[in-house]
Amino acid sequence: MTATQGQGIPELVEAIKSHRDHLRQSGLWQVKEAQRLEKDLQALIQDYLVRNWEESLDPARYDAVLNDVIERKISPQTALELLTY
Repeated sequence: MTATQGQGIPELVEAIKSHRDHLRQSGLWQVKEAQRLEKDLQALIQDYLVRNWEESLDPARYDAVLNDVIERKISPQTALELLTY
């Protein structure tokens, strides 16, 4: 049986449904759903914060700090502190 020949599809669909039912009955479906929603929310927050940070940032200051990092005058951690505090 191969899916490319149109064989085995009903069995595959049934196996997927069975697995879904198992996940729901065991509570794993809800756990995975909560984890996915948390990641989605974190991504939205991160995008929002980065966008606001970029809008408030002086491009010349950023370039100067980046240049200092490239020239190894300061560490990336120091650059972070200079650009965010």
